[in-house]
Amino acid sequence: MPKARTSGRASPVHLRSLGLAALVTASMAGCDVAPRPGEGGGDEPAARAAAGAEAEMAEVRAVIQRYNAATEVRDSTAIRDLILDDGRFVWFEQGEARYRSADEIVAGLRTFPPDQSIRTTLDSIRVVPLGEGAARAWTTFETIVGDGDIRFSGLITFVLERTADGWRIAGGQSS
Repeated sequence: MPKARTSGRASPVHLRSLGLAALVTASMAGCDVAPRPGEGGGDEPAARAAAGAEAEMAEVRAVIQRYNAATEVRDSTAIRDLILDDGRFVWFEQGEARYRSADEIVAGLRTFPPDQSIRTTLDSIRVVPLGEGAARAWTTFETIVGDGDIRFSGLITFVLERTADGWRIAGGQSS
């Protein structure tokens, strides 16, 4: 392969590259490249955001677990506190809108004899944020009523909204 002939002078492209390298080097002179302790570099805001999002999703899981516990003991006050009460709540079962308020859920639970236990086991609750102040969650479940004569299982989904009073259940479905 023949060698390229040079005139002994740098080409304009080579000079521009050297000039750019010198400019970058000069601009970084006197700058600390490594982050100072506590600064965390460029990942700290992202890490804080991720930690904040995980904390919120943990709050959503806690609301679902409190709701589950409240339905098991038929705690009407707790149920009412966890359900969004502005008229938008709707819960679907077996393909239809079954409940439209916390009062309807409480009334449905009262159809069971007071001494009959209701136990629902939730598997790992998965949560996905739906923008600022909203989340969707789902889990598989098994409910056992009484001594186990009545059993059913499936999937529950929840839609939650963050209000001034914390996370509230805005609706969902079980199938």
